[in-house]
Amino acid sequence: MVRRILLLAGVFVAGCSGPFMVFPGGAIPGDTAPYDLTVVDAEVNVLQLETNPEDPYSVNLGFFRIGEDIYIDPAEDRRWYQHIKADPRVRIRFDGASVVHEMQTEAVTDPAIVSQFEADRIVLRLVPRS
Repeated sequence: MVRRILLLAGVFVAGCSGPFMVFPGGAIPGDTAPYDLTVVDAEVNVLQLETNPEDPYSVNLGFFRIGEDIYIDPAEDRRWYQHIKADPRVRIRFDGASVVHEMQTEAVTDPAIVSQFEADRIVLRLVPRS
């Protein structure tokens, strides 16, 4: 019985294009729209992040709002961060939204921002692609 449940769960997760809970996924589905943080509910603190445009890899993760900007703080060993180091182009979809935003990451070195994160984390700002 456990074997059947695991098999069904594996088929279900494999059939998802975006990430599913803690399991990574592929391309995030949805129409592309211009980025506008003002339309995102202030209670939302999770987004789907898609990296590696040639072979999409996506995860669910928390993000931080500081002023008008959003930030993520990966640990060095995260697979998705390794993709970002190779290519900073990403796509995001906020929790509960149906649209996807084309963004890119920028490393943050401003001490006023970096000091708000744990010392062992890398701080990245998400900005719309131009």
